[in-house]
Amino acid sequence: MGRVIGAVQDMALADELQRLRIGAGLTQHEAGRRVGWSSSRISRVENCMTTIRLSDLPGLLEAYSATPEQQQQAMLLAKRATKIEPVPRAPSSSKLDEIIHELRSIRLLLEKGQGADDA
Repeated sequence: MGRVIGAVQDMALADELQRLRIGAGLTQHEAGRRVGWSSSRISRVENCMTTIRLSDLPGLLEAYSATPEQQQQAMLLAKRATKIEPVPRAPSSSKLDEIIHELRSIRLLLEKGQGADDA
């Protein structure tokens, strides 16, 4: 998935979810059991090793007894984190060949120009 923007928001969301879980006095195992996930999935979400679907977030927030304000903040972070921006595509090999040819031509012109100054 080509996400250019979102990594910082992912970390902010992960930190917020971990803070809420700890604030609720839950271990990763207990949190996972409440929402039907493994503790390793909770860990992966909290360590930004996997993403969380927006549809899964309300259940997790409920399990953490998050206040309406905390829920709103977490949803805002999640929506920001899921914004996807296109990754610039690499030029095709034919375009690269064209660029290389142009650069070689420029280099030759520059070298000729330097030779003329030396004479």
